[in-house]
Amino acid sequence: MPALDKELITEWSQNEELYVEHQDEELILGNGQYFELIVEALDNPETLLNKKHVLLYALCIIVYDNTVEDGLDWESDASLKNRAINELNKRKNLLIQAGDWVMDYVRKVVYPQLDINLHNHN
Repeated sequence: MPALDKELITEWSQNEELYVEHQDEELILGNGQYFELIVEALDNPETLLNKKHVLLYALCIIVYDNTVEDGLDWESDASLKNRAINELNKRKNLLIQAGDWVMDYVRKVVYPQLDINLHNHN
């Protein structure tokens, strides 16, 4: 899969019929290299609501991946994780609105790290 860029993310975020991947878009977008593009798309008023939910989930994946040790070669990027937490905290209402969009196993790890009380919003 080619690397995503601002133009591709913008087009995807504004078109209901486009997918990064039919499944697991948030996992692909949750790669740390796309952090700035995620934030830009979240702040763009033209981004569709369901795409914003995917982007929020991608931020949750960044936090999750930098919290849960998954093997011998695992390295945490605390700076990236903290930036993702900060962006999620800024978007409390949107995250609550996303509801079950974020999988339960991710919510259990990520939501307690946020400054907002989201773990009661399942």
